[in-house]
Amino acid sequence: MAKQVKAQDRTEGTVLEETCAIGHRIREVLALSAVQDRRNRSLVETADRCAAEGQERFARIQALRRNPEIRALDRGRRILAVGHDDAYAPWVSLSGGVSEGTGVETARRAAKALGLTPRFVGAPWARVFPLLVEGDIDVILNAGWPNSYFDAFPVAATRPYGRMQTRIYGANRDGLGRPRRIDLDPRNLSGRSIGVQRGGTGNLIALLRSRGARVTEMEDDAASFAEHLWGRLDGVAAETRVADHLNRTRFDGAFVPLGDPLEDIQVVCLVHRDRRDLLERLNSVLA
Repeated sequence: MAKQVKAQDRTEGTVLEETCAIGHRIREVLALSAVQDRRNRSLVETADRCAAEGQERFARIQALRRNPEIRALDRGRRILAVGHDDAYAPWVSLSGGVSEGTGVETARRAAKALGLTPRFVGAPWARVFPLLVEGDIDVILNAGWPNSYFDAFPVAATRPYGRMQTRIYGANRDGLGRPRRIDLDPRNLSGRSIGVQRGGTGNLIALLRSRGARVTEMEDDAASFAEHLWGRLDGVAAETRVADHLNRTRFDGAFVPLGDPLEDIQVVCLVHRDRRDLLERLNSVLA
């Protein structure tokens, strides 16, 4: 009996030690999560400050460019003012304040063929698109076409110079790198929250809503991907090349495509509807 009591005591002691070790590990994970959460909040606050400063500078520059004297100088210098999204790599983006991407190279070639000097304006789509509508820039790069969103605005599309596809994506691990199961059926999105870039690509938003999705429009695709990684969205939908680029450069391959492509659309430039002369000239040089 004494031996059994001692054995039982040793067993209980082992279980207690293991339980304490498990409790210690849980506390470590919770502490790590808290630290990560503080870091994320700090990063978000920093990003918000930078975005606010960028918006203020952007507004000041655009106010200067509306000056009739500056516009007259631009016309004399044969400047082509070209707007583009600042975070849509590899199509168009800003890197160190310099415009780059396949769409930017297309614009450089087109401007050269027309004897013009391109001046690029990179900003989030929600800020750069109104510049075209208001006549502050001549052309916008990299618009998915057709897109019913543009029907309400005085814009016209050039001939296409590329094609895009859009798909739904999910992450196979969370923001702390822990594996998780992707629980998302792209054929039935009823009640599921799906993040997209503001305005969408082509008719992406309408397609998602037709499958029952609750669409959340974000400033850019990177924000949608991050929100899903931390469990605040059920999935994301994005252009395939943009998604592949983000997955490779920012999210360590955590995202996988789900289901078939949602749409296959043309890539065009947009000009103001009143600039038929510019539209015809661009069409003559775009491949």
